[in-house]
Amino acid sequence: MGRTVLHVAVIAGHEHIVEKLVNLGRHKLLKMQDNFDYTALALAADLTGNVNIARCMVGNYGGRDLLTIKTKDNEIPVLLSAVKGHKEMTRYLYQQTHLNVFLHNNSHYGVLLLTQCITAKIFGHREIYEHKRTHCLVLEILKCLCKRISDYKESQLREASAYDAMLQAAKLGIVEFIDAMRKANPDLLWAIDKNKRDIFSHAILNRKKDVFHLINGLNNGRKEIIKCRKDVFGNTLLHLAAYLGPSSHHKSGAALLIQRDLQWFKAVEKIVHPKCKEEKNANGKRPHEVFSESHVEMVKTGEKWAKDTAISFTLVGTFIIIIMFAATFTISGGNNQETGVPIFLHDHILTLFIIADVISIFSSSTSVLVFLGILASRYAEKDFLKTLPLKLFFGLVTLFLSMVAMMVAICALLVMLLKEYQRVIIAAMSLGSIPVIVLVPSLLGLFFDIFNSICMQHI
Repeated sequence: MGRTVLHVAVIAGHEHIVEKLVNLGRHKLLKMQDNFDYTALALAADLTGNVNIARCMVGNYGGRDLLTIKTKDNEIPVLLSAVKGHKEMTRYLYQQTHLNVFLHNNSHYGVLLLTQCITAKIFGHREIYEHKRTHCLVLEILKCLCKRISDYKESQLREASAYDAMLQAAKLGIVEFIDAMRKANPDLLWAIDKNKRDIFSHAILNRKKDVFHLINGLNNGRKEIIKCRKDVFGNTLLHLAAYLGPSSHHKSGAALLIQRDLQWFKAVEKIVHPKCKEEKNANGKRPHEVFSESHVEMVKTGEKWAKDTAISFTLVGTFIIIIMFAATFTISGGNNQETGVPIFLHDHILTLFIIADVISIFSSSTSVLVFLGILASRYAEKDFLKTLPLKLFFGLVTLFLSMVAMMVAICALLVMLLKEYQRVIIAAMSLGSIPVIVLVPSLLGLFFDIFNSICMQHI
């Protein structure tokens, strides 16, 4: 193999030995190559992904020259690391390698790096987006990549891993990459994996709506072919939409996840060929049957979550009703002994209290009735699409309103009864607000999740 002691130390992962060899003046070993023209750094990038060893070699005598020494396959260390999926190593070597290396010679290395990073899942959607905003390199590489592949034939596209990069980008939701690539070479839209699933199949399975929407920009002929396509298991696009969404999309409640999957199922149902709605896959299952089977446990979990949530909020609403109803009959403050008129009759704060009290009672009563309606629901699959989320949303809104009105009423009550004791009023208000401060933040997350799922998350 023609490997030196430094090569062996790198392969074994002995950081202290590598450091000693470099510090003892054996830095000439850094540029020595084995029979495959691998330097010690190239081996670290390819086999171990040990960033500490890379820092030791690059940061010392070898300098940046090590980063551009090629193997027999004409690959540099950062490419070797990207191919093997060593995320931290790739990041480090990318930062140390001069930009001209990626933009030189029609950006050959830049093209390979970008496709390999996407294929190996080194860059996610957010990371690619941030690179575009903070650094021009990714955009430049993408432009050069599009120029290079515009005339590529199928064999060249496969050799450049362009098809694999397209499929991986679809899984990750990197719509900018897919859109630029398919405009440069429309043949890339025909990329399929070993299961005969294309970019739209993976977009549906991974719930990437921006990639899915690219289907609307296709010409009618190509769109019809994609709409009717099946994978090796006989699944149409609608079958794929029927499967449970990935765990990364789980929200604060199972009911909202089922709603999301139903939204996807309905969206895909609108675009597929009518015959696909009743088409059977290799297991003899229609799309709606696949949906029911794959969501059996999730429906049970969603039902339990919705009931537990409704019971908890019903108790809170009932508690508010009891407090505010009792307060209505204890606030008179007595009557004037001379006139017999209630002492607080003409007090504006009393008016505020009465209004807040009435609002609190009626809104909490409405909230309790809504949550009781949730407890009485049938919990069919279709109920999770609109009925249950809307009930939850309306119940939460009225419960929030009742809590706010209750706090206003309590503050008004304290001001009326303790006008001359301002410090006591402030202390009482502070203590009284603690339960609300504790409860409200936990409810706000659920409130915004439901609002988002109803109003903002249409496919």
